[in-house]
Amino acid sequence: MKRYFAMLLAVVLLCICTGAMAMGWGRTDNPPPTYTVTVTKLDKVATTSGAAYTPAPGKAATVGTVVYFTAKFADAEGNPVQGTINLTDMDVLYLDGDVVAAIVTGAYPAVRAVYEYTTPLAELTYDGKPVTISGDTVTIGSLTFVRRNGVAVDVSIAGGLADLTRELNALSMTLDDIYAGRVYMDDAALVANLGQHIKAEATAVWGADGVVVRTPGLPQTGSAPVYIGFVMILAALGMVGVRVWAKR
Repeated sequence: MKRYFAMLLAVVLLCICTGAMAMGWGRTDNPPPTYTVTVTKLDKVATTSGAAYTPAPGKAATVGTVVYFTAKFADAEGNPVQGTINLTDMDVLYLDGDVVAAIVTGAYPAVRAVYEYTTPLAELTYDGKPVTISGDTVTIGSLTFVRRNGVAVDVSIAGGLADLTRELNALSMTLDDIYAGRVYMDDAALVANLGQHIKAEATAVWGADGVVVRTPGLPQTGSAPVYIGFVMILAALGMVGVRVWAKR
C-alpha cells in the first residue's frame, strides 16, 4: 500500500508542478513601475490662522466621532494618479481640500485606499508589435497560436523549425509544451505574461483593536492548477482510505 500511495502522490505532485509552470511564459524584461499609496490619519486643531490638521497615527474613534484623513496615490516620480477609497463603518461628511472628514458609524472604522491597473488586451505588445487576438487565434510577434479552452494547442511561423524553436524559446516555451497542453493562453494569461498588473494599497483603522473587516477575494486566474492539485491530493487520500478499509 505504501508503494501504491507513493506512486499516486508522485503523479499528483507532477500534475501540480506542470500546472503551475504553465503560467510562467512571456517576457521578463518589463518590470511593472512602482506606485505608492498612503493614508494619513489626522487631528483637526485650532490655530491663530484657523483650522489645521496634524498627523495622528495612533488615534482611535468610536461611533459618532468625526475623523479626518488624507489618501494619496503617486507614481514612481511622485506624480498624482487616480485610485479608489473604500470606507468601512464610516460615512463621508465633507472635503476640506485633500482632507476627508468622515463620521464613524460602526465598531470597525477603517479606510482602504487602492491603486490598481491592468493592461487592456487591446494594448498588449511584444517585441514592439501589437499582440493580435481574433477569437482563438493569437499572434505574438512572428508566432501564431491556436488556443482551445484557454490553452495553446498549436503554433505556426512563417519560417522553418529553427525559427519556430528560437521564437518559442524567447517566450520560455517549447513545442512539447504546446502539444502537451502546458501553456495557458486565455485572456487573463495573456495579460499576466505580456502586460502588467499593478496593485498598491494602504489601510488606516480607528477601531480600538485595530481590526479591519474585509471580504475574501476570489482565486486569481492561474491559481486553478494549485486548487486542482489539492483536490487531487484529497481524492488520492480518499482512495487510499477506501483501499485500507476494504482490506479490513
